[in-house]
Amino acid sequence: MKNKKGFTLVELIAVIIILAALALVTFPALLNQINNTKGKISDATKELIISAAKSYMNENLNLYPRQDGVKYCLNLDLLVSEDYLSESIISSDNNLDDKGVSITYNETYSYDIQDLSECMIGYELKYDPVSNSKCELGDTCYSWYVLDLTSSSAVLIMSDNLIANGSWNNAPSALSTDTSTWTVAVSLPTVYQIAKTVGCSVYPGCTYDKLPIWLNGKYWTSDTSSSNENNAYIVTNASKRRISSIGKTTSTGIGIRPVITITKSNLYD
Repeated sequence: MKNKKGFTLVELIAVIIILAALALVTFPALLNQINNTKGKISDATKELIISAAKSYMNENLNLYPRQDGVKYCLNLDLLVSEDYLSESIISSDNNLDDKGVSITYNETYSYDIQDLSECMIGYELKYDPVSNSKCELGDTCYSWYVLDLTSSSAVLIMSDNLIANGSWNNAPSALSTDTSTWTVAVSLPTVYQIAKTVGCSVYPGCTYDKLPIWLNGKYWTSDTSSSNENNAYIVTNASKRRISSIGKTTSTGIGIRPVITITKSNLYD
């Protein structure tokens, strides 16, 4: 009977060194692969969600008019509650938390999955600032756009000027009078909130082409010009939708457009 000879210490050390070398080569590649997939939604899941959104839109065209430049945002919970999407798809992927389907129309619909905080900017809704709730019809049911979002609140800007003409100096008192029955926080839009819609983190000091079409109009912001304390910033349609400044006492041709702050959950009720 032959004696079976085991590995020598030298051989074991050599094997360990080889395995360690292989780990050094393969582990970074594996780690990169994990990092690259983290936070991403699979292509199959994307297709299912966008297909569900298309079906929902096709069957609810009366709620989503085809108008160039218009933007809609569908909460995934809505697609589930209306039986266009399975709850199991949402619950099986943590990457879908706080996601929505952004839909824009320019001759045809285009679809994209985005964070709700990004998807909801520019989203139009009917809201009653007196009852502080979404609405369909009524004397105080106005059209608004989502201008900004925080972790708990949403800032909505009215789609039209509430007051046709007024100076910056008189804007606070005029706004207070005309919104005296409202039960939400009311103010003028800040120049930062307006600039943020085109990716500007500060203003001035940011170059941009033009503001989105839903900010169309001519109205005051709440901010004094950084270069002239006698002027204030306005949104203007002159040549293109942009931010400009003008004397605070100017009262002709510049309107007052309110923004309201509501709880974020009210957007989805």
